Amino acid sequence: MKATVTDFVGLMSLSMDSAGRNRGITTEWIDKNVDPIGKHLCTMKFPHNDVEWRTMWIISVLPEAEGAVKFATDAYGIPDVCIDVSDEVFDAVTKEVETDDLVDMRGRETEHADL
Repeated sequence: MKATVTDFVGLMSLSMDSAGRNRGITTEWIDKNVDPIGKHLCTMKFPHNDVEWRTMWIISVLPEAEGAVKFATDAYGIPDVCIDVSDEVFDAVTKEVETDDLVDMRGRETEHADL
């Protein structure tokens, strides 16, 4: 089974591409709240308005971020972040990984994949 992930730079690119679209997060919010070494998991992706993807993410955040949920040791996230993005940017900044190879939200291997 495969999962789609991105890193901090990829999340910033998704944010910039979402500007002017219906759903997105700001680069300022990312700078303030997102774990710079965390991985971010795309949990849903579907066509929207015939011109973009509507995507849902679990975003790896710093523990002090408002709404942070603890997922694993030293790993905090915010589920259900919705970002509308173009196909080109989504493909450029994400990668598919085997779920057996998933690591926890801060990049360390874990015995469980319950992100």
